[in-house]
Amino acid sequence: MRKSLLEDYEINPVLVRDCSHEIEAHCGGRLHRGGRTIHCLMNLARSRKPEDIKVMSARCVRSVSDIAAIYSVKNANWLN
Repeated sequence: MRKSLLEDYEINPVLVRDCSHEIEAHCGGRLHRGGRTIHCLMNLARSRKPEDIKVMSARCVRSVSDIAAIYSVKNANWLN
């Protein structure tokens, strides 16, 4: 389920809701399957470019952080 969550935006409607502006403005203007939308948002959140600073709302950053935390827990469990 977690792998699907990371790869398919449709499984996480909260992320789509919270990041709709960012998806429209910075991720091709529409939703993409195969993890492209989520990866775009994660890259935007990690960006250190001056032009990217503060382009994400606090709600979107929180939703992306939640996805990243799920992914981190999944990868940590693989090590055990």
